[in-house]
Amino acid sequence: MGGSDITNRGCVRLTKVPRTMIDLASILDDGWLRAALDSAIRLNRSSLGWISRLLAGRRPGRHGVRRLRALVDEYCRGDEVPDSVLESLALELAKATGHAPQLHYNVLEGARHVAEVDLAWPELRLCVQLDGYQHHGTREAFVSDRVRDRALFRLGWSTLRFSSEDVLGDPDTVLDDLVLAVQSRAGSPARSRSTQRPAISPPRAR
Repeated sequence: MGGSDITNRGCVRLTKVPRTMIDLASILDDGWLRAALDSAIRLNRSSLGWISRLLAGRRPGRHGVRRLRALVDEYCRGDEVPDSVLESLALELAKATGHAPQLHYNVLEGARHVAEVDLAWPELRLCVQLDGYQHHGTREAFVSDRVRDRALFRLGWSTLRFSSEDVLGDPDTVLDDLVLAVQSRAGSPARSRSTQRPAISPPRAR
């Protein structure tokens, strides 16, 4: 570990963000790796450039480097960054359906803004709303969410709602529901559980 990878906070020696991300890439699965990178970018957007430069000097064969580089490339293209760990993990599950969703999609009726949804498949008129308690735990938020759902329904949209407990505690069921919803809206015949599941690890450390 080079000296440029180390910083000091008081008497404690710490690895800098780029080196920490490379180390995490070797032990985290895809979901939690995305969540860690998203958190780093939300705290400091310039972290993306630092990580990219450090990755440029790493061999692709090093465990985790290829996966981290693919994520960095996504955001270097200007892709949106999830607002929370919950969104990061849900996005990874949604991509595993084989149909990548759009993040923070704005649904319009003509020139009128109807709703911004967390994840969306506009061509299927299917969206996912994530109910973290911090932003959806009040009576006002509860009522507002249902008004928004009805407005989307009137435009032919189908809305799936998942809580943080769903995504973190039972990702397999969330993935099954997403696959079924995508297939149903696309008019594809339902497949058995044994063949429909995309390859994805549960969002936890390996």
